[in-house]
Amino acid sequence: MISRGAIIGCVAGTITLGAGTLPSAAANYGLVIGIDDYIGRSNDLKGAVNDANDIAAALGRAGAAEIVLLTDAAASKEAIENAWIRLVGTAHPGDTIVFSFAGHGSQEPEPAGRNGEEDGLNETFILAGYQSIGEASAERIVDDEIFAWLRLAEDRGLEVIFVADSCHSGTMYRAVGGPALRYRVGDFEPPVDRDALVLPDPRYATTRETDFEHVTFIGATQEDRLTPELMIEGVPRGALSWAFARALEGAADRDGDNALTQYELLAYLVPAVEIQAHNQQTPSILPFAPMAKTLIQIGETTGSPILSVPPNVFVSVFTRGAAELVAMAGIGPAESETAADLVWDVEGGWVDHRIAGRVVEDIGPSQIMAVLAKWSALAFVESIATRDPFSMELLSGNQFHVRGEILAIRPGGASRPYLTLFNLAPDGRIELLVPATPDEAETDWRGRDFNIQLRVADPPYGAEHLVAILTDDRPLAPQSALVQMAALSDSTSLVDGI
Repeated sequence: MISRGAIIGCVAGTITLGAGTLPSAAANYGLVIGIDDYIGRSNDLKGAVNDANDIAAALGRAGAAEIVLLTDAAASKEAIENAWIRLVGTAHPGDTIVFSFAGHGSQEPEPAGRNGEEDGLNETFILAGYQSIGEASAERIVDDEIFAWLRLAEDRGLEVIFVADSCHSGTMYRAVGGPALRYRVGDFEPPVDRDALVLPDPRYATTRETDFEHVTFIGATQEDRLTPELMIEGVPRGALSWAFARALEGAADRDGDNALTQYELLAYLVPAVEIQAHNQQTPSILPFAPMAKTLIQIGETTGSPILSVPPNVFVSVFTRGAAELVAMAGIGPAESETAADLVWDVEGGWVDHRIAGRVVEDIGPSQIMAVLAKWSALAFVESIATRDPFSMELLSGNQFHVRGEILAIRPGGASRPYLTLFNLAPDGRIELLVPATPDEAETDWRGRDFNIQLRVADPPYGAEHLVAILTDDRPLAPQSALVQMAALSDSTSLVDGI
């Protein structure tokens, strides 16, 4: 069978990044939380504090009036609540507060008599000092409390962007292969004795995200899915926090007006997170009705070319077996299987990716260099694509597909006229799909409603990666290079254009 793999889109052009000042009409505030260090070691994370530091720095570059950064033990329940109440009291109507949390989420049975959750479970943020017995059991934040806190801001006419880079339960879209993969849902016992948590008024048990007019909720993934920690630019991170920080720096500002609307955040965050997580994670945004109103001012920015070489683009490989890797750009050996981006089992003839799972089967040592070259290229393409992403949708959904099955790909709205679309097959072969004819090379794809149909063909099977590039000018050089590279591949295609 062949799995979905990843769908990547990028736009060639220029975005703006940098620091600036806010217009006097509105101010930004931030309450930014990141927790890696939990009691004991089994639940420790590696990227949540990185996330908090990154978002705080991005808010600072956007000219925020005040940022409260709380990490690890400093992010106590009392410190968080006090900081929130103070910021709400300081801000003026029309100002924006960013409330971000990176760390573990959990679920627990809803107390008897409240009956606000359809599944009978409250969603919870777990803080660094949480324990299941006594006073430390209060070191968690239940969703009812969050709604009560947000009501304070709502009643003052403040805009709130609530970013939760955690998860509460669930599974990934498919099995993953990396044994070192860490999820932001820990193994925490619910309170078992003398629960110190005091819940707010019962009306907040039946409150829903859509009850707020001035709050935008952004979650790392769907409620029934897990949130993985990734390596992004060589650093452990959460994909949502990383993408949100880039959005604040200007990557999501499509119209260049130094302000972000809910529509712009949705259009940027969803494909940016999916690219980084190899389509294993899709953020949720509520209310799911993209609005044109400004959520946050991000200030003046300075230009930075989108196609500059990003730092730390590197893929680590652990070899299970006797074969040794040949040195090549962007690829290097991992010290252990748990530290590897890719694991190559020489005898089994397969390669696993720490996020995407099994990415190719039935390959021999003579083919491994092409496979690794593909993943090195993908690491570069992904780092570029997430700066100005272009979305594509697999209409059949994220699942496995069998030989002979027809797949339909629907690109999102094209912001630039010329489209180059190619497939990177599991074994590293390149298949140029668009343009397939001289007429397609001259086509302006903006405003066109179309889909591309592919057929699952021959082995080896694994993860296909469709890459779309949009440009203002005809990309003659890239298309010519792709044609030549495709000609060097085996004549047997893994997917057929139809």
